[in-house]
Amino acid sequence: MVELLKHCPDAAEMVDSKGRNAFHVAVTSGKVDALKRLLKHVRPEEIVNRVDHGGNTPLHLAAALSRVQSALLLIKDRRVNPCILNRDGQSARSLIEKRGASGEEMDTYEMYLWKKLKKHEACRCQKQQLPPIATYQSLRGRRAGHDEYFKHSVETYTLVATLIATVSFAATFTMPGGYSQTEGTAIHGHTAAFKIFVISNTVAMCSSVVVVFCFIWAWRDPVKFKLDQLMWGHRLTIVACLAMVVSLMTAVYITVAPTARWPAYVVIAIGASTPAMVFLILGKEALYIPL
Repeated sequence: MVELLKHCPDAAEMVDSKGRNAFHVAVTSGKVDALKRLLKHVRPEEIVNRVDHGGNTPLHLAAALSRVQSALLLIKDRRVNPCILNRDGQSARSLIEKRGASGEEMDTYEMYLWKKLKKHEACRCQKQQLPPIATYQSLRGRRAGHDEYFKHSVETYTLVATLIATVSFAATFTMPGGYSQTEGTAIHGHTAAFKIFVISNTVAMCSSVVVVFCFIWAWRDPVKFKLDQLMWGHRLTIVACLAMVVSLMTAVYITVAPTARWPAYVVIAIGASTPAMVFLILGKEALYIPL
């Protein structure tokens, strides 16, 4: 697709029998990677916001078909206009509300998308007449099912954070290198590596404690929690994991380096490559909760 666009940029303007261009097709078929490439290589704003025979832009279709990832990609692009109305006078945001009003179950991702679209409309569509905005409570009341995926996510984050907090707490009382029998202080307390160990271990424990405590309150208002705070829990868990890796590397260096340096350096290299490998595999997706 990228090669076709390089040799024939006009290909992005071609439409099918429904008046849909490549952006419409990428959204309707659920090809998120294709949509990413199109947004990167096709620059004209009018192509990104082109309407099909039904007056729907790619953003309209993403909202109507519940293509949450595609819709989030589109609204992150400043060229995409969330204020356009289709032939029925509906915006992308009102299409989501319409699905909820028809009795269809709205999951948490759709609620998250609705909130993002509402925010973008408030910032960019102040001078335009748009369909009335539904209230959060009304949409929440129409949710009929239980979101098992998020239930398992909360349980997973809580378990991981608890394990990190436990390990970090235990490491506080088993300092690498041990304690001085006469003074009761850490033997290697004067070294830079030990200071890094103490700081990273503290960061790991405190971050995980925050995650655990916040997730205890998760079910008081599950939808609001999932929309607003689950992302922070995810990122704090990442911070705790990274700090734990640093703590491991410094602890091994303190205890092993004085007698055998090369195993200590190997451990540092492996530890440093761990987050790099995660980001190599997942890219920026590692920072976001998977949709």
